[in-house]
Amino acid sequence: MKTQYYQVLISAETTAQGLRILDSLMAKQLILGGPVFNGPSKFLWNFKASSVPGEMQKDELRIDEHDYCYAITFTREDLKQQLIEEAENTSVEQVCMISFVPMEGNASLIELLEGTFAGREKPHAPPKPVDAVAALTFVQSKDIPSRTRKSVPEPVATYLSANNRHDIEAMLVLFATDAVVKDEGQERRGRVAIREWMEETTRRSQPVLEVAEIVNQGSSTVVTASVSTKSGGAPVRLRFAFKVDGSQIARLEIS
Repeated sequence: MKTQYYQVLISAETTAQGLRILDSLMAKQLILGGPVFNGPSKFLWNFKASSVPGEMQKDELRIDEHDYCYAITFTREDLKQQLIEEAENTSVEQVCMISFVPMEGNASLIELLEGTFAGREKPHAPPKPVDAVAALTFVQSKDIPSRTRKSVPEPVATYLSANNRHDIEAMLVLFATDAVVKDEGQERRGRVAIREWMEETTRRSQPVLEVAEIVNQGSSTVVTASVSTKSGGAPVRLRFAFKVDGSQIARLEIS
């Protein structure tokens, strides 16, 4: 039977309360974790049985307006009931609202979820916080491959970045001593010939690559990119097929 996963929404009065609920659920490997969103809200509420001043305890519906929070996370079918119990025990709200939205995730998300829940049946110490934060910034599209290491092998990422800086030395050191480059139907073998090709290409056109697609297949990585030159003409779409051997480029074919 196919495993059912859920996106989970858990209510909280404040961001701090939402984060505390996430902490308690993550400590028992019941969820992946996720963000706590805060914003203006309105609710229909009957204050008859609520812990409010006596003059507000009337048997009628009122519209309550205030900032409110939701924690959003993911879980698995067999963990739902324990999640509910843990969240309700941790919440300080009169009614902790929890909803489960059935979902189908992509393969990467499902793998991440299964890794999160793996081994939870065995006794283990609660996960410890890490003293680190995501340090985000803005980068040009052409520089993304050099920052997203998982998407492309290290020597290919470094080559793409060095190419756009026209840094011949940084590019050349990435190639194996007997590497082959094939461009415009001609092959250059060895670093001496590859250097000559780089110098001529840089002098003639100073190409800049804007990556459109990256496909990894074993030791081969194919990068499709729009290539602009100093001539200012329309960009040309080219295919860069890299064969990587360890930390070095063994072959590059441009077509």
